[in-house]
Amino acid sequence: MKMAHFTVRIIKPNPHREGTQTWRAGQIATGMEGCQVKSIIRALRAFEEETREMGVVDPARWLLHFAGLASMQSRKKMEPWIEILHDGEVVRSVANYRELLKSENI
Repeated sequence: MKMAHFTVRIIKPNPHREGTQTWRAGQIATGMEGCQVKSIIRALRAFEEETREMGVVDPARWLLHFAGLASMQSRKKMEPWIEILHDGEVVRSVANYRELLKSENI
């Protein structure tokens, strides 16, 4: 399979406790490594629709969380276990990620 220009790369195993919502979302990201971010977010949206009692929140945030970018804005540090890639370059900020999502119409 050809790697997409805006995708994720797994750099470590999914560290979350097996069976939790976070672990399940991580399994989706793991299984879709190399696919377009748009497709990964679509799968995460479907996952949230099926599992969240309060409805869909922001499926794109899962990738921020797994890449450790969301923790840069909070006190809770998350060790990254995926990288978000755009044209082969690692996305290093929440602002850049959100900007790329907008430019890709996601």
